[in-house]
Amino acid sequence: MVVQDTGFTDTLPTGDGLFAVSTVEEAAEAIRAIRLDYRRHAAAARSIASEHFSSATVLKRMLAHAGVH
Repeated sequence: MVVQDTGFTDTLPTGDGLFAVSTVEEAAEAIRAIRLDYRRHAAAARSIASEHFSSATVLKRMLAHAGVH
């Protein structure tokens, strides 16, 4: 994934599967890197999505934030 850097790098891993970019040049470089080893980056992106955005993970965080255990 290549996305605009909005500060998410404080909580999500980047570099393999997820690239935070601020310029068109950075985006182009990230796309080139992904194209050179698509399988690795696809697997890493899938892993990030599963670890950080699964419904179980998100719901657990939401309930903890709301004070419900």
